[in-house]
Amino acid sequence: MGGVALVAWMLPADRVRFAIALERARLAADDPRIVPMRLASRDDARLLERAAAALARMLPRARTYVERLECASALNELAARAGGAGAKRGEAIASMLAGDAPAHAVAALADAHAPATNGAAFWNDVAAIRGATGRDDESIAALAALDRALMQEPRRAEALFNRAVLVERLGLTPLARDAWRTYLDVDAQSSWANEARARLAAQRASDEEAWSGVKGTFDRLPPDALRALAQRFPEHTRKFAEAVSLTSWAAAMAGGNAAAARASLAQARVAGEWLQRERGESLLAETVAALDRAPRDTRVIGGLLAYRAGRLAYRDGDLAGAERALRASEEQLARAKNPMARYARFYVASVLFDESRGADAAAMLEAMLAEERSAPGHRALTARILYELALCDAVAGHWSDSLAHAQESVALHRALGERGFEAAAEAVVSEDYDLIAQPELARRHGLAALRESCAFGDFGRARVVLAALSRTELRGGRWEWARALIRLEAQLAPPNPSLDSEMFLRDAAAAGHLSDANAASRALLRARTTALRIVDGAARAKLLADVDAVEGTLALRDDPRRAVARLSSAIAFQQRAERPIVLPQLFLARGRAQSALGALDAARVDFDDGIRALEQQRSGVHDAELRPGIFGDGAELFDEAVALALRRGDAAAAFAYVERGRARTVFEEIEGERATALPPLADIRAQLEPSTALVEYCALRDRLAIFVVTRERLVLRTMPVSRAELMRAADAFVESLASRPNSGDPQTSGARLHQWLVAPIASDLAGASTLVTIAGDALQRVPFAALYDAATRVYLVERYTLTSAPSAAVYAVALDRANARDASAPRNALVFANPAAPVDRYPNLAPLENAEIEARLVARRYPKADVLTRGNATAERFLGVAPAYAIVHYAGHAVVRPNEPGSSALICAATPQTGGDLTARQIGRMHFDATRVVVLAACGTLRGRDIAIEGVTSLSHAFLVAGVPEIVGTLWDVADDEVAPLMRALHAQLARGASAPEALRAAQLAALRAASTRDPRRWAAFAAIGAAPSARQLDHRDLAADGEARGRTPVAGAAVHVQPQPAHAM
Repeated sequence: MGGVALVAWMLPADRVRFAIALERARLAADDPRIVPMRLASRDDARLLERAAAALARMLPRARTYVERLECASALNELAARAGGAGAKRGEAIASMLAGDAPAHAVAALADAHAPATNGAAFWNDVAAIRGATGRDDESIAALAALDRALMQEPRRAEALFNRAVLVERLGLTPLARDAWRTYLDVDAQSSWANEARARLAAQRASDEEAWSGVKGTFDRLPPDALRALAQRFPEHTRKFAEAVSLTSWAAAMAGGNAAAARASLAQARVAGEWLQRERGESLLAETVAALDRAPRDTRVIGGLLAYRAGRLAYRDGDLAGAERALRASEEQLARAKNPMARYARFYVASVLFDESRGADAAAMLEAMLAEERSAPGHRALTARILYELALCDAVAGHWSDSLAHAQESVALHRALGERGFEAAAEAVVSEDYDLIAQPELARRHGLAALRESCAFGDFGRARVVLAALSRTELRGGRWEWARALIRLEAQLAPPNPSLDSEMFLRDAAAAGHLSDANAASRALLRARTTALRIVDGAARAKLLADVDAVEGTLALRDDPRRAVARLSSAIAFQQRAERPIVLPQLFLARGRAQSALGALDAARVDFDDGIRALEQQRSGVHDAELRPGIFGDGAELFDEAVALALRRGDAAAAFAYVERGRARTVFEEIEGERATALPPLADIRAQLEPSTALVEYCALRDRLAIFVVTRERLVLRTMPVSRAELMRAADAFVESLASRPNSGDPQTSGARLHQWLVAPIASDLAGASTLVTIAGDALQRVPFAALYDAATRVYLVERYTLTSAPSAAVYAVALDRANARDASAPRNALVFANPAAPVDRYPNLAPLENAEIEARLVARRYPKADVLTRGNATAERFLGVAPAYAIVHYAGHAVVRPNEPGSSALICAATPQTGGDLTARQIGRMHFDATRVVVLAACGTLRGRDIAIEGVTSLSHAFLVAGVPEIVGTLWDVADDEVAPLMRALHAQLARGASAPEALRAAQLAALRAASTRDPRRWAAFAAIGAAPSARQLDHRDLAADGEARGRTPVAGAAVHVQPQPAHAM
């Protein structure tokens, strides 16, 4: 770029200055191939589009992210010169070009469009900004915004163009064609119309469309041509030969047409030989060989004809007729020892599943899978069995098994080149991730399945995938996104009563949550009337039960008595049908209805039943990384149970519910097979030191519950602050500390939180010198040390030694481990500093020279210390030697992957065997039996994915699981040059035998005493997690409160004038 930013929007004085730049750009002002999405047509919008076009043209030449930011910055600067709405729109486009998160750009657009922030132009521009990111979630959000724009102005050209772009991006070829034609009906003349025509012409035919043009010649093709066809269409060829050629042979034999029978069998033989040779798939070849051996066996002829009849009945929704025909087929073919009996049996199991007889289907499929694994040539059938078994597992709540079976099915179909079936199995992977509350992974796999289904031409499957994607958004409370996907689904495929009824139900649920009562009622009526038209009794009963469930949920607010009746009917059906997957949500809804009616005992039973159902489903997830999502998805159940216990004045029950859901995965991974049950409150209290108070927070929708646990008692306080308000305040506090100046005053925002979090329990903390905070997801990133008491002008760290834990149960385990370790001053330490990050994977991670210098100073504190830096600081070395040291210090880069917490990593030097990542998954499998403290002086090591109930999963949790009782980590990114003084003070205390919380407090108080580091931005990022054992060999002069140094004396448990609500007032 040569440092020249090319732009086209400027004031007259700028024209000379940028003339050379404009010439080099050769800018086409309205080139739609440059601007990815169209903004609303306004005067300033046209100028901004030209600017965006110029910058976008330069972006491909930008070699680094910094150069891309320079392009965006240039536009932002020039936009600001114009002022007003134009400046805000320029700011929005700059964010779009820089690849920023769209929230800031959308806020700028809202200012630019004010006061018309609900108009079609605004929603179109929101869609343009979101859609330009190219991210899957933002593309769905953009579709929802465009729906709002087009509802107001159905012929708005920019919105129609943008919608066509997004539909095309999703791979929905038939809908994309329609969308481009609709746009051209509105605009047939502009350069954008030329682009639309080009895109319309570029829409490719699907595999199914291409196959339709050649399948009529299948029976007449010579062998070489048939082999070429199989190479191009392996899935179509196999399915056609098995389902059509073989049954045509049987029909011809039954009709006495030997010539036609020979022709059909010859084609099946060529296809079978090709599949066996090229794909390792032998079932068709084995079947042809069996027919050659017994060409006139009436059992085979009758069995194949029954197979065809059963498949046709299944296709038409006649499940009872399909089951009869397929069982007859299986019986005849099995007696004749024909391999096609295996397929007949598979389809019997499929019918059983569709008849809501999942347990019977699963038993049959498990037996088949064991048999097929001993016949390695039946790869396609094995893959189909795995797919169907994954469906059975999912409905039964065995999600780890379902995921494993679906993933194996994907791999087998991919190896066979069968992209249609691969897409179907990928869709199950998506739904499994959705059911275990992993929406990002669900969306990623679901959209991959959608694109593959459309490319293959299976638009019925594509519709099913869209339905699953809309369920993902419904479960996440993204109602507008769900409705956008439902609208696509309605356009995609011909009517199907079963699919239509379920689609109307989802639309009703979304409309109800959006307070569109009329739309919800219409959709419910359509769902019920459509379900009543279904011929098959089992399928009809299932859908009517689902209608009851949605109707009961939507009736909660206005008619709780009717809600109870409908929901009871739905629950009874799901229990009879052994479909536990939806029971937690149904019990939640009925419990709410019972509570609204004042039937508190019945409500408690429902919430308990829902939690038990949730726990049973959770036990079906073997992967510890995925298990937290189950409780995260059931957060409302725990919240309702806690709220009801508070309403009944039962503090112990409320505390038990909070603990029952919080950080169960960490506790289970730590305790292993011993984790049969959570420790009772009495046991936790008995383990606490006399001077320790454990404070557990539970943020409910309308209030904050605070539990104070000491050796003597459990105290409950509540504050009338909503969860949303609390989270906003917490975010503001963290932002004021994690960002540079001008982001707010930390003392002001910290004082506000202190009034809510600490002041209400001040009298309950009398006599305590150590606080263990259990924050929950709403407060997980809050640095409690920096909470500020405005009345006495002291920080919380000046009063208490602080640590945190994911749950009280986890704290108790960590305390046991800490007390079992050698309490004398540590004899050795391992220091990992400035590892050489792999440049190919992390080109933007700069070396941490200061960390390397500091590491050697830290090492001098210990009698024996080993320092590994740069290329020597490998993951292999860490895994091999770290557990032998009492103190482990890591000073390097960390990568936090919130959506895949097991892949979050400490970055180490690469070796030929490893890529440089020391992942949380690897750390959790280590055994730190001798290590007392791990210090993670890296960015965001206490940060992770917020799981509403289980809490934040982070790198620090991995060390807890691995056996480390005390950890010091960071709540946000820190600069290595600012860490040094704090780390020196921390290790000075650790080397004397202090616990991690004591040592960190000493370091933070030392920072408070020094003028250069007094600002909490310099010390508040570090926090302790894990145990706070009794004081060891610590020089308590180093813990003198900062208030003494400044002429004031902080008073532990000082009284403050805040009136918390007592438990009995709830």
